[in-house]
Parts: sequence; C-alpha cells; structure tokens
Amino acid sequence: MTIVVTAATASAQRRVRVEYGGSRAATVGESHARGLSEVVRARGQRELDSAQARIGRAEARSRELDNRLKATQTYFEMRNINREQRFGTEEERYEQRRRNNERRFAAARRADPDELTSDQLDPVTGKITWPFSLMPVRFREYRERLDELFAQRATYGGRISFETYTEINTA
Repeated sequence: MTIVVTAATASAQRRVRVEYGGSRAATVGESHARGLSEVVRARGQRELDSAQARIGRAEARSRELDNRLKATQTYFEMRNINREQRFGTEEERYEQRRRNNERRFAAARRADPDELTSDQLDPVTGKITWPFSLMPVRFREYRERLDELFAQRATYGGRISFETYTEINTA
C-alpha cells in the first residue's frame, strides 16, 4: 500500500512518498532513527518556513513604507501645483507682494497730512487760521482748545511736553 502526501512549502511544492508495507524498518532502532530524523526534518522545515515568512513580512512592511512615502510626496507636490495655479510661482508671488507694498506706501504718503504753512499757523504766536469748513459752532470747543495748546507751544519756542503733544493729537 502506497500513500502520497503533498506538503506545501514557501519555496516550492514537493511530494513526499510514505510507503507502508513494502519498506519497513528492519529493527526497532532503525524505526526510532527514522522517526527522529522526521522530527528533525520537520523542525528544520518549520524554521525555514518561519524565516521565509519573516522575510516576506519585512518586504511587505518596506513596500508599505515606500507607498506611504510616495503618497506623502504626491500630496505635497499636488499642493504646490495647486498653489502655483492659484497664486503663481514663488517669483510671481514675490513680485506681487513688492507691487502691493509700493501701492501701500504710496497710499500712506498720500494720506499723511501736509504741514501747515506760516499763513495757516503763525509759528511766533501760535494763532491758527481755521478753514471755513471748521468754523461752525459745533467745532468751537475744539478750536478754542487747540488755539490754547498752540499758543502755549509758541511761548516755549515750539517745544512741548509729551502730554501736550498727546492732547493736541487727541483734540
């Protein structure tokens, strides 16, 4: 009677022929030795299969890390492409910021009030010649306070304290 057993290993399939009846151990010692050799062979095969499985897991982990790296790089590349499509290249953004800053500085220069001329503010007496638009009654309190502060400034030769400066700006 002959039985053929197929055992699958990680490296290849092989057929193991186990024969019953035709070829038996001649002695008890030979039977014991054959059994022991099969145990040793099975342990070796298990170690080989385990080592190949560890190698396979390590390769799978390495490929997983490679895929994650590629995904991360792709994300950042796509983000940069999107940013360039929306806002232009780094050079274009720099040029745009420069133009914007120039426009802001020009607007700030235009918004600065001009210094008063000697016709508008007498530097010796501190007398202010008020424009017609500030002559209504509702501005009288402010005009009078500023007249006092500028007269005080004129008495000290144009030098004033920080408190007076703050009060002028507030008024």
